Amino acid sequence: MPRPKKHIKGKVSFILKFPKHLPFLKLSFKKLNDELKEHVPFVLWLIKRIIIPILPPLVLINIFLRIELVPAFLLGLIPFIYGNFAPDFDILMKYSEKKNSPTYKKLFILYLGPLYLYYYIFEFSRPVYTNVKREFHSMKYAVYYFLFVFLIGLLIFNPAEIYKTLIFSFLGIAGYLVHLLIDRKLG
Repeated sequence: MPRPKKHIKGKVSFILKFPKHLPFLKLSFKKLNDELKEHVPFVLWLIKRIIIPILPPLVLINIFLRIELVPAFLLGLIPFIYGNFAPDFDILMKYSEKKNSPTYKKLFILYLGPLYLYYYIFEFSRPVYTNVKREFHSMKYAVYYFLFVFLIGLLIFNPAEIYKTLIFSFLGIAGYLVHLLIDRKLG
């Protein structure tokens, strides 16, 4: 004998109202949505058409040559994806023709953008100024990002196996350069 269905009395609904912009961020969600619509499909295309087809040869190299490239490659997807969105963290800097913050403050935003964003939202941070619009959309900061990812790779992987660090780093810079390519700042 089948069980009788239980009926829930009443109506449960969740209504979430989001503002169209956050005044303290001076950033519209439409701009954020447009950036995501611009970059996410291409990143997914890259993963589907390039990243996934590279995995079987890496597994074969791992099996036959006993060189472990797969972990470095899979971990390299993290800086690849982060690098694809990192140049857009320059919107957190205030443009000023007279003031220009030191480079290390700008690099903090580039390297640890989500952490700075947290402090920025809750107003714990001091403003970082720039006199160049879209400053992270340049090869100078692409090189800084490569060096940062390379140093992290040295911390993660055995220094004797430098090829793993290089795979990790090149995937990171590839993500950054893909962003510049999409924004037509490269090429």
